[in-house]
Amino acid sequence: MWGPKKRYRNMPLLCKYDECGVSVAVWELRETSEELAAMIGNEALYSYAREHFSSESRRCEWLAVRLLLSQILGSSVIIEYTSSGRPFIAGGREISISHTKKYAVLALSYTTPVGVDIEMRSRSTQKTRSRFMSDRELNAIGDADAELVSLIHWSVKESLFKICGNLGGNFRDNIFVEPFVPAESGCLNLSISGLGMHDAHFSATYHVNDDYILTLCMKC
Repeated sequence: MWGPKKRYRNMPLLCKYDECGVSVAVWELRETSEELAAMIGNEALYSYAREHFSSESRRCEWLAVRLLLSQILGSSVIIEYTSSGRPFIAGGREISISHTKKYAVLALSYTTPVGVDIEMRSRSTQKTRSRFMSDRELNAIGDADAELVSLIHWSVKESLFKICGNLGGNFRDNIFVEPFVPAESGCLNLSISGLGMHDAHFSATYHVNDDYILTLCMKC
């Protein structure tokens, strides 16, 4: 379960969660890229963002993640990437990144690989849920809020994908979420089957508010 949790109501840093050696922070994207770079205090990052990203929104997402990391660690560090595109930082610390139109989120782990995802509640899955949920998962929805349940499924499978990378297969036939009753926050169990991982098992937590769904996945 998420906790303890700090909320920063009058700052773009909306909340910070700490759980099982993992810190997760959410930033609301209000500033310009220039303002974000000034908050980091690193002009070189602003120059890099302007050079490599033509979209102002993409520059803001990129800089907000680095601002989150500097706030969690108390200092500015460089985010590097593996050949597969997975982000990491020096010193054996694992990170995961996600963003939407309004938010950027960063997860930092000192113990195990993690995957994080954030999705807007306004995103509809009605026409697509059968592509990423198995028949068993769809049947397990029952009387629950189908839109909420399916969006949690999508988000948590996205989080798991960020840990495992492209193993082949697909969300519907190879990643499975155990049945659950949706709440404001909760814990989930997931498994991967049929991709040579010997039925690997993972745990995940989720947090729901009026605006977004946030999920965090870790290997059991």
